[in-house]
Amino acid sequence: MSVIKWRPVRGAHNVFETDQGYIVAKVKVAEKYVYTVTAPGAKESFAYLGSREEVVKVIEVHMKGEAE
Repeated sequence: MSVIKWRPVRGAHNVFETDQGYIVAKVKVAEKYVYTVTAPGAKESFAYLGSREEVVKVIEVHMKGEAE
């Protein structure tokens, strides 16, 4: 299992970029927080998740699919 590291995007609140280039945004929807995930180079998010752990899993699966 790979280690996915996040760093804050400068000038953007609750937006992070992974070392692999994925953009993760934490947004409040209907009184709870949701994480959106956008692939490198994409204009739209491909996943909407409820936890950081789910974000890591979906990025790992997406990267594996991109490598095949």
